[in-house]
Amino acid sequence: EESEEEESEEEESEEEESDEEASDEEAMEEIEEEEMEEMAEMEEIADADASADEEETVTVSAPTKKPKNKKNKKNKKNKKNKNNDSNGNSDNNEIPGSTTVRDLSIRFSKVKFASDLDVPDNFFPLTGADFPLKGKKLKWIRRSNAHSVVTDSDFEVKDLDIRKIIKNIGGFPSHASADPESPFWDEFRIVIQAQKERRADVPAPEVFPLADIWKDFNLFKVAKAVQGEFPGANQVMFMETLLQDPEFKLDTKIIPQRCNRAFLRREVMMADLNTWAIGVVGPYNFCAKWLMGRARPEEIAFKIATGELDEDSGVPKDVVEDIMSFDIVKPTDFTAYGPGSPPHPSWPAMHSAASSASFLLSVVLDLTPRQLCQVKLVDYGVSFGRTVAGVHYPSDNIDGLNMGQEILAQKLGDHLVNKYGSDRKKVDKKIKKMRFDWKEFDPW
Repeated sequence: EESEEEESEEEESEEEESDEEASDEEAMEEIEEEEMEEMAEMEEIADADASADEEETVTVSAPTKKPKNKKNKKNKKNKKNKNNDSNGNSDNNEIPGSTTVRDLSIRFSKVKFASDLDVPDNFFPLTGADFPLKGKKLKWIRRSNAHSVVTDSDFEVKDLDIRKIIKNIGGFPSHASADPESPFWDEFRIVIQAQKERRADVPAPEVFPLADIWKDFNLFKVAKAVQGEFPGANQVMFMETLLQDPEFKLDTKIIPQRCNRAFLRREVMMADLNTWAIGVVGPYNFCAKWLMGRARPEEIAFKIATGELDEDSGVPKDVVEDIMSFDIVKPTDFTAYGPGSPPHPSWPAMHSAASSASFLLSVVLDLTPRQLCQVKLVDYGVSFGRTVAGVHYPSDNIDGLNMGQEILAQKLGDHLVNKYGSDRKKVDKKIKKMRFDWKEFDPW
């Protein structure tokens, strides 16, 4: 009996060893397969970039039909991305304006890496095919100096559907196009005109109406006022003046008061709402930025200045002539700032998305028409000031303003109810009443 037990134990031991060896072999096979797939991906990127370098003319990307009946890994990858065209834009009509006609596939590429990082030689320039960021490109960008690289898989943006938000504000922006009649070039002309006016020191009120807090500013001061300031600083400046206004009045139907003078539900509440709103909107705004990767104006201007883009590329003649008149030596020369634009995509503008005081205050206060006009001019001024500085297109600003309001309209009710004991029905009614579309706003 002892002999039989020993034999049985030996057999079980042999079986366990055999299972462990089989498991190890399977694990090694999986690792080898993953490594092969990564090498294949890198070879594809290298081949694509090499092919692009061989072309002497600008290649215009266009949606193409995908080949059928090819049973390989590359085809499986295409199936996963079947709703994206060759420019990285959605072709399923889910989001209006997502496909730029004759897109030159130029995307934001203004990032830098530490000198000790062995960045792939074919990493730049980023194109439409690289956005939304994913895989190795995403990992590399997060190791660069790029700001706040948020994707739609990050936890901060799980509460709301970013694509639905984008659809609600009018869809994705345009990109540099080989079509001289493209709306993109109309927007770029506005940025160019703002640079002409700033350089010529045209009086700011002749360019756009200024809020009272900026009444003595010229265009250079406007640009500086929205460069690297503490988030919401200009709105706080307005709130300080508003609190001194004899006509200042809280809406006690929205913010219940316990006593005649409630410091916590007045000054502190206003400061809280301003900061809270920026924190709520920020992740969604940056997620949208990295979803599309719109190139900064200075990137387009420099490509024109160096001849990489010209009339043969589809750039309108007047745009080429204007850019050449600026004597641009480096990309940042186009802007009002020494460092140029910050290292994240242009659309939508975060300064604009964070400028929601006109919406927030109109909900919790009883603003007079004059007060409401002033706070709208503050939000608009912060927004348009970034175009004066040459770092944003007009749609970056307007879409950013609308995105901030779109998100806060969905989040503000819960915040007021949970923090200030507000009546939800009254809050929802006031939010609905005070919402407006920045595309219809006339600053004059």
